[in-house]
Amino acid sequence: MSVSEYVFPEWLDRARACGMLSRLPDAVLTSLLEGAQRVSYPAGAVALRWEEQPKTAFVLSGSLRQFLNLPDGSQVTTRYLKPGDTTGVYAPRSPSLSRALVALEPCELLLVDGQRIKQLSLAHPGFAWAIIEELTTVLNLNQKALYVRAAGSVRQRVISAILERAAVAGGLRAGRAVEGTQFELANAAGTVREVVAAVLQDLKRAGVVDVQRRRIVILDPAQLATEAGLAFGFSVAG
Repeated sequence: MSVSEYVFPEWLDRARACGMLSRLPDAVLTSLLEGAQRVSYPAGAVALRWEEQPKTAFVLSGSLRQFLNLPDGSQVTTRYLKPGDTTGVYAPRSPSLSRALVALEPCELLLVDGQRIKQLSLAHPGFAWAIIEELTTVLNLNQKALYVRAAGSVRQRVISAILERAAVAGGLRAGRAVEGTQFELANAAGTVREVVAAVLQDLKRAGVVDVQRRRIVILDPAQLATEAGLAFGFSVAG
């Protein structure tokens, strides 16, 4: 079959525009789709838990937050995901960590079991390299999250969570609305709602954000990024 003969469904378009799927040859992508499962989740649903067999999830639509559950009941946010992003457990691992994804909005995932990922990696060096590139990106994001949690103040952690949500919502810019409650933002920042409320009120008084019901509107993205004190590649749209 020639490249021109490959026809992919429209539901795959957003995921193919960026991320790992955008780097796969059409023939390999076709093989990946064989036996894959599309699953939809409403906002607020815990999309996946990884205590089961190894599997990979490709985000087709919507946005999600990935986190670790700690023994004291708190959470550590490791990354946010948007269409084109990949997550999963690619091989058996030890020790097993309690981690999950929660849907920030209605979303759809493409699930591929671990055995299929292994087969494609062994059969196609290009696919194996795409996995390595993707895992390098994930590692960098997890190291960033570790740095924020370990070295950042509570204020910086709250601001970082706002910036991360803005990024998956379409990019950091003036007027960008970040959806979610203060409780959800507290979970993302590893603190409590009362602390988040205090930080948001300070930012509001400074004219950096506007705090509305169930969302935060970014007014001064440059100042917000500067306040975070983190040079982590947030770009401010014109």
